Amino acid sequence: MDMDVTVILFIALDSDDVKQLKSVLDNVLDSVPTALLVAGGMDQAISLIESQTVHIVVLDQRTDEQLAHSRLQQLMELNPQLEGFLLTVDCQYEPAGQVAADGLVHHYIQFPSDAQILGYRMRQALRVARLKQELQDLRRDLHRDFDTQRQQFILRQKKLVERVQADGEKISQSRKQLDEANQQLADGYRQMVRMFSNLTLRRMGQKVSGLNQRLNQMVSLLAEKCDLDEADRKHLVMAWMLRNVGKLSFSDHLLATPYLNLHPEEQRQFQRHPDNAYTAMTIVRPLDRAATLVRQHKEYLDGSGYPLGLKGAQIEPAAQILTVLNDYTELTSGRYDHRQLSATETLAFMRDRAPERYNQDVVNALETVMNDLKPITDLYNDKRVSSMDLKPGMTLTRDLISHDGVLLLGHGEVLDQRTIDRIRDLEYNFSEYFHLFIE
Repeated sequence: MDMDVTVILFIALDSDDVKQLKSVLDNVLDSVPTALLVAGGMDQAISLIESQTVHIVVLDQRTDEQLAHSRLQQLMELNPQLEGFLLTVDCQYEPAGQVAADGLVHHYIQFPSDAQILGYRMRQALRVARLKQELQDLRRDLHRDFDTQRQQFILRQKKLVERVQADGEKISQSRKQLDEANQQLADGYRQMVRMFSNLTLRRMGQKVSGLNQRLNQMVSLLAEKCDLDEADRKHLVMAWMLRNVGKLSFSDHLLATPYLNLHPEEQRQFQRHPDNAYTAMTIVRPLDRAATLVRQHKEYLDGSGYPLGLKGAQIEPAAQILTVLNDYTELTSGRYDHRQLSATETLAFMRDRAPERYNQDVVNALETVMNDLKPITDLYNDKRVSSMDLKPGMTLTRDLISHDGVLLLGHGEVLDQRTIDRIRDLEYNFSEYFHLFIE
């Protein structure tokens, strides 16, 4: 079957339900290449999943919720990449029809349902299934490329050694070629780090931008201020770029919801991401040191962090630096709480409200680095205001985004009275109050 076709499998559904689902999906997914399969029971479903690629399974939990969950668990043991799509009588699951149950992500939909709602939910499931397939293909290609590079490197080393033994006059040239081979391998690892960093940004709904480059610059400057040696600086930079790689498998809801707004069970699931990243990174031996830093970057000096609950000196100095800068970005971007903090408020939080968590020498060094960067960018010198405080001539230092994720104005916009009136009208029309950051 075409690899671009997404396969949807209906399992043990009533024939009328199958007919209605097919009719709706034919209308709402007419531009999406999909293939629909029907299994009368679990035995046939297992046979289909074992014999071909299936991306999404649709089960009925209207009569027996526990049985539906058990069946989904059984199927995902065969193929962890599956997306479960469950039909319910009365969709009371939050938020937006998706919940995390038993460590698995399920898509819920009340059925019978409005065609547009069903189509929206199914398109979500299709997108997640396709992202999983892309990630799986990327991992396979990456391992294949690394095996090829390793074999080429081993062969090249062997030839160089033989050449050196045969002709002493070529030793200098051979060493140069060996250095080039090692540099190519090192470049390959750096390219891999950048690739996964960009993939993580895309999965989290962010784009590679000048902001990312400035934050990368802050990591290097902060490591220098804190007197890390050159080797630790390199590992810290790699850890910074890969700190969120453990979130790649998270649902859209888990990624989009501020941490404090998650339910306790969702928070526990979210807290797995340092261990997820550690497990993935240790496969690549040169990333062992960076993997340890990523695993510790949500640990706090008072022992209140995760996943290991480390305290004080148990946390490596480079990881303490990573903790400060990572929490700074989460607090100022609204990923920790729905309310974005200004740079000044964030530093005050680290010093006054939670000083026991952070290495205060690192916090002070961060402020020094921010002051050093002021001539380059105003990102670290902004303040939060309401629309009523806006005046012509002010400049937005961050994108203005609605609660629904709509970009209303871009950072760098110089405000005039007409734009200010428009912002206030948008607040009235959207029935929400914006947090604006200005220069």
